[in-house]
Amino acid sequence: MSKLQWDYLPRSFRTMLGDLNRVLRCSQLFIVRSEDGLTRTIPLYTQKDDRLTPTGAWLDELLETNAPHIRPVVVADASMSAHSRLLLRSNVGAYVAAPIILRDDRLFGYLCATDDQPREYEPREVELLDWSAGLVAYLVDVDQATIVDPLTGALNRTFLQRLKSGLHRDFRPPFAVVFIDLDNFKEINDKYGHNFGDEVLKIVTHRLKRRVRLDDAVIRYGGDEFVVLMSGIADRKQVVGAAARRLLDAVERDYSIENQGIRISASVGVSICSGDTEDIDDLIQAADTAMYAQKANGGSGFQVSMPEDAHLISTREV
Repeated sequence: MSKLQWDYLPRSFRTMLGDLNRVLRCSQLFIVRSEDGLTRTIPLYTQKDDRLTPTGAWLDELLETNAPHIRPVVVADASMSAHSRLLLRSNVGAYVAAPIILRDDRLFGYLCATDDQPREYEPREVELLDWSAGLVAYLVDVDQATIVDPLTGALNRTFLQRLKSGLHRDFRPPFAVVFIDLDNFKEINDKYGHNFGDEVLKIVTHRLKRRVRLDDAVIRYGGDEFVVLMSGIADRKQVVGAAARRLLDAVERDYSIENQGIRISASVGVSICSGDTEDIDDLIQAADTAMYAQKANGGSGFQVSMPEDAHLISTREV
C-alpha cells in the first residue's frame, strides 16, 4: 500500500488511528511494512513536526520474522533491546507493535506506537492497538480486492477513477504521468505462452515499484501497459527525464523465466501537468500520445510532452 493509496482509505478511519495517541499517550504512531524488499513507513501522528518516523534494523527485524507474531511486540525499555543504539538514536525509549495480518494469513506490516522514554504499557493500551491493527487488516483486504490488479499486485484503473475526483488534493504539483508500453509483447505470448507472459508482467511490476517513491503510484493500465503517477517534480524537464530513464532501464533488462532467458524493450511517454490541468485523463492521453510517438520512432526509449511547448522532447534531447 503506497502513501497515496493510504490517503484513499476512509477519512473517519484515518482520524480514528490518528486519535489513538490520546489513549496511548505515545510520541509517534505509524504503520511500517515491507513492500518489494523495501521497508516503508506511513506516519499517522507525531508530537514534533520535524521528527522523522523511525527506521532501522529493529523495524526490519519485525518485518522479516518468518512466523508472524500472534500478539503485539512490547518493549518497555529500548536500552534493553538488541537494537538499543538504533532505537535511542531515533529517540525511541519504548514501543509497542501490533501485527497487521491479512485474511490469507500474510503479515502486511505493523501498527507501531513509540515513546521517547521507557514506560510500561497498560494491557488496555496494547489491546486497543491490537484491535486497531485488525481493523487496518480488514480495510486493506477490502481495498486490495477493489483497486489492486490480482495478477501483478499493481494498482488498477478503479484506483484511477477514485483519483480523478481530486488529483491536486493528493499530489504535490507539478505532476507527471509516465506511460509504459512493452514492445512486441504479443510475440512473447505467442512464442512462450500466456503463463510465461504473465510472469513477465509480474516482474515488470516488481521492478517498477522498486524504482518509484512512496508518494508515487504504479498502475497496470491494461494488458502490457503501465502508468506511473509522480508528484512533486522539482526541475520538470530534467527530473522527469531522469525518472523516465530510470523506469525504462528497470524494464529493459534480462528476464529469466522457466529456464528461458529473454530481453524486453519498452516505449515510454511522459506528460507533465502545468498546474491548470485537473483532469487525469488529459495527462494520461498526453503521455499515451508521447508513447506512441516513441513507438513510431522505433520503440525502446521515451519522449516527454511539455505543456508549455507544443513539441515532444525525445530521449536524445533529455
